Amino acid sequence: MAALMIPGGKLTDRYGRKRCLRVGLVVYGIGALMSAAAPGPGVLIRGNSTLEGVGTALLIPPVSTLTTLIFTNLTSRARAFGVIMALGGIGAAAGPLIGAFVFQALVIVVIIVLSRTLEDPLPPDPTRPFDTTGAVLSAVGLVLVVMGILAADNNVWLMIGLLATGALVLLWSTALFRNRTSNLGLVTQNVQWLLLMAPRSPSRPTFRSYAGTTRSRPEPSSRPPPSACSRRRSPPNAWRSGDPRGP
Repeated sequence: MAALMIPGGKLTDRYGRKRCLRVGLVVYGIGALMSAAAPGPGVLIRGNSTLEGVGTALLIPPVSTLTTLIFTNLTSRARAFGVIMALGGIGAAAGPLIGAFVFQALVIVVIIVLSRTLEDPLPPDPTRPFDTTGAVLSAVGLVLVVMGILAADNNVWLMIGLLATGALVLLWSTALFRNRTSNLGLVTQNVQWLLLMAPRSPSRPTFRSYAGTTRSRPEPSSRPPPSACSRRRSPPNAWRSGDPRGP
């Protein structure tokens, strides 16, 4: 998802925000159904991580752009973004409790039906150039940043190196981070997502256990421990008589 977020935002300008939103919803819904019917970890990872990640990268940029374009008044725009963040918080908190991919797919169907009457204020521009090199480099930079965050529990120096390298690649690959307004929006959005994703932390051990990534416990052995077999017996009266052979 992180690797495709910036390219997904570029595609919305070229192919239309409404179209990318609906395509992202469909891809996410297919991933949710695959995860619900997954017979094993492989299908679950393809549905949950791959398809849902691609769908999220396609639908998140249009949501922010359409909200900004449709709600021109500052008060109504703030109210709209507040509703979006509130619903995202409810979903992040209730998602691990419900734990139903089928429920996600049903919600997506409702959103797709309701989005039929949605109007895109700006028409798509197919002639808009797509910076392939910048998209690839930005994807690499974001992947390095995410890997650095994931490495925080294992190696602090590896985390620092990955984060620094990812930040340098992002700064070199795109002029997006040289815009002060864009940086303020990105910082605000990241803080919001960090707060929204915090409730999902308890669900990670469950997913890892299902995927087989948790460390398996050793099976109990029927043999007695070595100390029970090799321990030297002491005479019954060793403690009473002060026998030095006592333990």
